[in-house]
Amino acid sequence: MEIGEDTWIGSHVVIGGRTRIGRGNRIHPFCSLGGDPQDKKYAGEPTELHIGERNTIREFCTFHTGTAQDAGVTRVGDDNWVMAYVHLAHDCQVGSNTIFANNAQLAGHVHVGDYAILGGSSCESARTASPAAAPC
Repeated sequence: MEIGEDTWIGSHVVIGGRTRIGRGNRIHPFCSLGGDPQDKKYAGEPTELHIGERNTIREFCTFHTGTAQDAGVTRVGDDNWVMAYVHLAHDCQVGSNTIFANNAQLAGHVHVGDYAILGGSSCESARTASPAAAPC
């Protein structure tokens, strides 16, 4: 596990597995980051979660590590705003400057481009892509 400088981690956050968190992040209480993927094919391979810099991750979010059947890494870029109860499943690739409203859910292997905005309680099915959006 690696945690960058100036990253604030609230109470009751669980960080597990091979997790790398960049600088200047704000991780609010009750998040679970770097847990094993919820994939029946997972057999304990050394997979990872990488979180970039200056992200805000609000309460009760879950981000899982990747699987050997894909890149083996779940990635989150920089400067993202992730609201409460967001779930990022195994092997998701999230760009930078995105907004995930409350309870947005990504199934495994989903790619979300830079500046994308996911509305509250939205879901992305496995192996889909949300393209980059124009900067606001």
